[in-house]
Amino acid sequence: MTKSEATTPRSGISLLLRLPSTGMPIERVADAHQKVIATSGSVWLGILGRRYSEQNVGRIRRDGESFYLVQRTNGETVVFKGNMSDVSYSLAEEQRSLVPEYYRESGISERAKL
Repeated sequence: MTKSEATTPRSGISLLLRLPSTGMPIERVADAHQKVIATSGSVWLGILGRRYSEQNVGRIRRDGESFYLVQRTNGETVVFKGNMSDVSYSLAEEQRSLVPEYYRESGISERAKL
């Protein structure tokens, strides 16, 4: 993930994922994911909340390109951009090493049913 200036996506589908202002600072989230990418080449990004429909997951799989992580704190909006390679409802056992450690430490893995 890279810190990004606000830009308009060129084509395909982009997802905007908002982190709560009271949650972990976005820089720590991006850093944790970047560390997994550096050692493994890719990383999982879990999404909590309402589940996407089968139709939307299919569209994202077919046309998904980018996602933007956004957090507003202290009157400032910070944005990081990443590239999507796949979307899934579940995590294969052999891909658990692609999940940042803070997911387990903070209970996200349990809430996301990873």
